[in-house]
Amino acid sequence: MNVTNDEVKIFIQEIENCPHSYADLKKIFQKFNDVNMWNIKYKKARKLGDQQAIKIFEAVYEITKIEPEFNKVWGEYCNILKYNDKKVRPTLINKLENDAENHEVIPIGVLELVFGKVIKGVVLESIKDKNIFLQYLVQSSNADYSFYDCIKYPIRKEILSIIEKKYKPLTTQDEEKSIEAFTELKADVFGNSLYNCDPVKLMDYLQNSRFNMHRLYLKLTLIDLHATCVTEAITSKVEINTLGVRIYGKAIKQYLAGKMKEELLMDNLFECFLYNQGCLNNIIKLFPKNSRRSILSELNGWCGFKDTETLWKHLNEKYLHDAYPRAKSSTLARKNMYVEKLNAHGEKERTDFRSLIFLEDQNKMKLLPSKDAKVEVVFVESDAQLKEALGLVMAFKDTSDSHAFLEVKFSQSEGFEELEIICIQFGDILNIIKVRQLDNYEVSDYLGQLFSMESKTLVGFQIKKMKKKLGELFKLVPELDSKFEKATNLVCLVDILQENTCNEKLQKKMVRMFPKTWHIVFKSDSKVYLENKSSTFICGETEDVNPERLKIIRNKHRDVTFAELCFLSTSHIFDDSEDHVLSYWQRQPLRHGQEESLKTKMLGIVLIYESLVNLENSV
Repeated sequence: MNVTNDEVKIFIQEIENCPHSYADLKKIFQKFNDVNMWNIKYKKARKLGDQQAIKIFEAVYEITKIEPEFNKVWGEYCNILKYNDKKVRPTLINKLENDAENHEVIPIGVLELVFGKVIKGVVLESIKDKNIFLQYLVQSSNADYSFYDCIKYPIRKEILSIIEKKYKPLTTQDEEKSIEAFTELKADVFGNSLYNCDPVKLMDYLQNSRFNMHRLYLKLTLIDLHATCVTEAITSKVEINTLGVRIYGKAIKQYLAGKMKEELLMDNLFECFLYNQGCLNNIIKLFPKNSRRSILSELNGWCGFKDTETLWKHLNEKYLHDAYPRAKSSTLARKNMYVEKLNAHGEKERTDFRSLIFLEDQNKMKLLPSKDAKVEVVFVESDAQLKEALGLVMAFKDTSDSHAFLEVKFSQSEGFEELEIICIQFGDILNIIKVRQLDNYEVSDYLGQLFSMESKTLVGFQIKKMKKKLGELFKLVPELDSKFEKATNLVCLVDILQENTCNEKLQKKMVRMFPKTWHIVFKSDSKVYLENKSSTFICGETEDVNPERLKIIRNKHRDVTFAELCFLSTSHIFDDSEDHVLSYWQRQPLRHGQEESLKTKMLGIVLIYESLVNLENSV
């Protein structure tokens, strides 16, 4: 038996007559939940009909507008306040749009639900009134900026446009202009609804507006903090833990353990210092006493700079031209896979492995000394250059070349993950596209052209995962989303390795083709070979392979790193120190090591592909 209309009517009357106390309102909900929503006789839950749920929702919504304290009830008693029910959602959207159009205050409890994780996706896609978004930015003291990914491109563009034209001062530290912009924002969005608002509450709204507008503006425009907005960053309300994975404690531990180089550490620590200059003492305390004196001396001097922009210039001068490659910075070095070791006579045994590098020749980049091929590297940093790059893609479609090579870089900061770098090589052209400096829509158009080349193949290290992540970032661009879905002409180097390691004929071929590196790469993480050092990894060409060893070979491809795959197939050491999880790809300008790492990795992808294809063709 379901809840009756009379019971719902009495419940709504009790809500409307409730004293101005959340405790009293909660008692009413609890009583209705315990008595009316439960069938004592049959010991079963009773259900609300669709129309009953809508009436309760409307009643609670309206009384919340009168009594702000009642915002606390939203998010509780979901079986009664069925705000996430598909039959109630249209009513919810209508309420939001009507209040926004009439310049009435939308209950913040409802806005937190709409923009939060509970019902965000299904509702935000249907909202078209920008004032709903602006009300959320004004009222919320803990805004969830991931709603950006759930709104359609035209709305994003409209919000960005209105911030730039009318409310830009709210993204700066100019107090006087911020107050003027907030006054205009309050009149535009709320009309006279805040006329009798408590002054303390208005001050909170002002601070929320400044903080949220600044963060959202950075998100919408992909503005680089260090290059153009460093002196305007609002730091008073930013906690260190809002930086997501970029936590300074983690970066320092990685550095002290020898897993991160100094240049990367300083990029991370500067970002933390930028948001909260008071954290410097905590940063210094994490370093052991009497260790890393050069780092501690550098950090102690940061407070002596007049502003963060001057400090950033200082750090650029010091770390911009970092050395690359460094063989000992590679993850292979930390696994002791190829470094010099003492032999039985106490003498150092040298390896004949070289670092993978580009050799410059008047703006032309040779692949290797043994190769005649040259590649021209073009950095794309403006919309005009991106149009030229797009023209090259269109021209490439008409050439006889069948393969293009792709790599992308993402940044993780402020709780967001953003596309930063696209590296694409076809023929003798390598384009390195710096996404942060370009129009987001133009970038999506460029990617759409790449992934719609039906007669061409895109090759990458883990290109399928790359496509999936790009699809998540650009899922609100329908044209691009469909192209990602249809893109099947992708070749993943890890997949090729998997096919080769599961083919018995190719397993023996690999031993002969990569005699110096196969044993080193595939035994590096194997306890079996550490325990049984006397046994050879793989027997002769005519001898059977041990089943236990076969299992290790087949399983290794699952977690093989790019550096290991490069070492295996080319006998060259790739310095992957810039591929660290805390790599700072949003940096402007990129360090020398970052630029060289991009070019070198693309070279590695080309050479690995050639090597693995030659192996397949040898069978």
